[in-house]
Amino acid sequence: MFSDKAVMFQGEFVSQYEIISTSIALIALIAVCVSFMAIVRTRKLSEKQLAFEKTNAKLSALAILVSEYKS
Repeated sequence: MFSDKAVMFQGEFVSQYEIISTSIALIALIAVCVSFMAIVRTRKLSEKQLAFEKTNAKLSALAILVSEYKS
């Protein structure tokens, strides 16, 4: 699949296998970074959603209390 051709990089010969292996490693590292950022973002959104749910529960309880007071 891979030929034995080499490429000159900064004065040294680098095989196509090394280039492809390094590229795959860099792509994997980028994927890990993107996944980490998504997890952090999801956690922050979850915290905000929990705060909104608590506020919503308090407002619902207050609305029920007011409606009972009116009747």
